[in-house]
Amino acid sequence: MTELSRLKSLVPTAEELPALHQALAQGLSAELAQRIGSILELLPQLVQLLERKDLSLEKLRQQLFGLKTESTRNLCGEPPKDQPKPTRRQGHGRRGHRQYTGARRVRVAHATLRSGARCPDCQKGKVRPQPQPAVTVEITAQPPVQALIHELERLRCDVCGKVFTAAAPPEVKPEKYDASVGVLVGVLRYGSGRPFHRLAKLQQSLGVPLPASVQYEQASQCATALEPILDHLIYLGAQAAVFYNDDTKMRVGQLPDSPRRPRRGSLHEPDPDLPRQRR
Repeated sequence: MTELSRLKSLVPTAEELPALHQALAQGLSAELAQRIGSILELLPQLVQLLERKDLSLEKLRQQLFGLKTESTRNLCGEPPKDQPKPTRRQGHGRRGHRQYTGARRVRVAHATLRSGARCPDCQKGKVRPQPQPAVTVEITAQPPVQALIHELERLRCDVCGKVFTAAAPPEVKPEKYDASVGVLVGVLRYGSGRPFHRLAKLQQSLGVPLPASVQYEQASQCATALEPILDHLIYLGAQAAVFYNDDTKMRVGQLPDSPRRPRRGSLHEPDPDLPRQRR
């Protein structure tokens, strides 16, 4: 006896359905009886689909669960208009806030509540800090290299003519270019392939001039400071047991036993059988 035959033997007829519904209503709750009754009413349609020989598994799945394509709306009609549209929850984009590792984070304390304070809602419990704070991400644009100008006030005596200049803030450095300028220029030029003249045009258009010659000087000073680190890395690489470099992504299955010799008459090796020709 096959599984289909067993299923057909369990399917109730149209005359047996009322008696089954009445028995379910007497022994079970109304909700459960209704669910089981709906399943019994769908069994004959399922058996009819399984008995068809022209249906493949894909077509049978479409008959049971419906189409999952863009034409479903054309087949099933428009959804009811009174149904509210689901609102998209804010703050769930493709990139979470933890991926912004270079962002500056500012911790904001609550204006009126502190840890251990009385709950203002129920007035019974005490509020405790949560391990994960609520976050807001704000992304702004700025030039690759910025400039900060301190305008120091100057006062001149109208009798003796002596000029008094305000002292510069302690965070002001004596050098005009910070060390980060050479680092950024080197990363843009040798890490991302941005030429000096293109960065110079961009900086000129943004109001912070940075000529190509200055970029080279700053990157050269940064490279000179990093030379001891490079020498130490070369030393560590020389101590390695195996050192190799490969610029291809294909895996080499097997290396040849001996290098291939150039054919006679090729550009790599002259053919000894040919006579030498005088120029």
